[in-house]
Amino acid sequence: MALVIVAGLVTVPQLCAQTHEAGPYNLTAYIGGGLSKYVTSPGGPPAGVPVDHTTTGLAATARVMWCPDHLLRLGLESGWTNFYSYTFGSQNEGKESVSAVPLIAVWSMNLLHVDWFAGAGYYHLNSTLDYMGTVSTNTWSLGWLAAASYTHKLSDNWGVAGEVKWMNAVESQDAAITFQVQMVWKFLEW
Repeated sequence: MALVIVAGLVTVPQLCAQTHEAGPYNLTAYIGGGLSKYVTSPGGPPAGVPVDHTTTGLAATARVMWCPDHLLRLGLESGWTNFYSYTFGSQNEGKESVSAVPLIAVWSMNLLHVDWFAGAGYYHLNSTLDYMGTVSTNTWSLGWLAAASYTHKLSDNWGVAGEVKWMNAVESQDAAITFQVQMVWKFLEW
């Protein structure tokens, strides 16, 4: 055991002393949209009131990633996603919709030609009730996301990506899976 520790102490400084020429760094933007499917139980009016839920909608993403010369990347993601909506009542019809704007710190890594994303942050939840007047409320919820994206390169700076993403606003217990097409643009390199 002592021999292994001594060997480690001798070789680690030599490995760290190797010169590493920094490769190019870049900032890459992912901008796109697609469909969203709400996967938890949507809220609704009291029991006995007829309800027509819609748990599919649209989603959009805007993400900027700092890509250094190694595997781990860091970025910031925002966008918009429709969680769910429903109409209720038969005489005086009302409608409620719930959507979210994520503000997420994102890490990614490319493994097996797929970009894997994970992040944590906040979701700004917006709820609008339209029934004999309109009431809008909003709140913040802690949350996270996980995504997998495959990019087809069009040139050195441009690509088209298909992405599957799980979005989870933990505090409010709202979650959705999205399927998106995104333009990928390497807009700054140094």
